[in-house]
Amino acid sequence: MAELIVKTFYDNLKNGKLMGLKCPKCGTHSFPPKGTCNKCGNPDLTWVQMSGEGKINIYSVLNYPGGEFQAVAPYAFGLVKMKEGPVYYTMVKGVDLDDPWKGNMKLPVDATAKVEKIGTKNVVVFYAKK
Repeated sequence: MAELIVKTFYDNLKNGKLMGLKCPKCGTHSFPPKGTCNKCGNPDLTWVQMSGEGKINIYSVLNYPGGEFQAVAPYAFGLVKMKEGPVYYTMVKGVDLDDPWKGNMKLPVDATAKVEKIGTKNVVVFYAKK
């Protein structure tokens, strides 16, 4: 079951879709998707399109990441509270890389997600709205 959830999630990212799971019992969303509801434990979840909207709450700058991400360094990595409720840690763009302390003082800020190809990986990136 878990393998199918992971495969479906990444297949959707490959096609540019942000898909999560929603619990029909309590309405809780999970992103990235998990095998059971985070709130009530229900295993019977439904795939739903996520809005791609959220708020960047905090971020840090990664200057020396590993693997394929070295090619895009430095970049910001932050905590995004998605409109549907899940909290997601991911790459964020449109924030101050030179002075993250000053940049974090302006948060939270609205953001929109895009799926981007970085090396061989499809990555969810949130862009700060100006």
